[in-house]
Order: sequence, then C-alpha cells, then structure tokens
Amino acid sequence: MRGKGFYQDNPIILIKPLTYMNRSGTILSSVLHYADANLSELLVICDSLDLKPGICRLKTKGSSAGHKGLASIIDYAGTNEISRFYIGIGRSEQPVIEYVLSKPSREDAQKLEGAIDNVTSAILLLFQKSPQEVMNVINRRTIGI
Repeated sequence: MRGKGFYQDNPIILIKPLTYMNRSGTILSSVLHYADANLSELLVICDSLDLKPGICRLKTKGSSAGHKGLASIIDYAGTNEISRFYIGIGRSEQPVIEYVLSKPSREDAQKLEGAIDNVTSAILLLFQKSPQEVMNVINRRTIGI
C-alpha cells in the first residue's frame, strides 16, 4: 500500500509493505526506485517492545534491537545507517506474536494514538531541523511534541 503527498513542496511517500513483517526488506530496492530516493531519505516506522506504550524514539542508525522487520530492511540495505522511529508498545505476559497481533487495551490505544501524532509532527519537523535536533525534542518527551 502506498500514498503520496507534499509538505511545504517536499514530496512524502508512505509505503506499508504487504509482505510478511519479517520480510520487509525484500521490497527495499523497489521502494527506493519508485520514490526515486536513496537510503539517506528512508525513514522506517516500527514498534518496540522495549519502550512503554506511546513512547517514541528516533534513531539514525543501530541494530535492529531484535525487530525482525527492521533486521530484514538492514540486511537488504547492507547497512544499519537507516533512520527509524520506534513507537513503544511495551511488553506483556502473552507470547510476543500473540501480543503484537492483539488489539491494545483502551489505555494503550490512547497512548498509541498520541504516539502516532507525535511521530507525524516529528517527521514534518525533519523537513526543518536536523535529525539530531528532532531527536533532542522527541526522545526526551513522553507525551506531546
């Protein structure tokens, strides 16, 4: 699935892979070709079990932290220097696969909606500020940007 738009004359292309999550990297070259972009312009948004629900973090490089979809993207890219936003979903007593595919509690759903708003604002801020400046804002906040 994909969508195109503009923000202050800057093109934005959103792509949600229809592959299995742990095979997200398989579409990387076609995504970059479609967007006429390079890896430095790629921004991956993924969940994180290691962050409390609703907490957001921007990183410009690093390991996959065990996230299989991000690991696939890093593998296909041949580098871990890929910008990514993590949106915290927390952990549960449930098995991981069951938990990440289940519907969040009402409280967690509200936190996730706030996180999506924060990440959206932070993405738009990346058009005006450096990734480090955006990290200084979003990585210190728990709610709101």
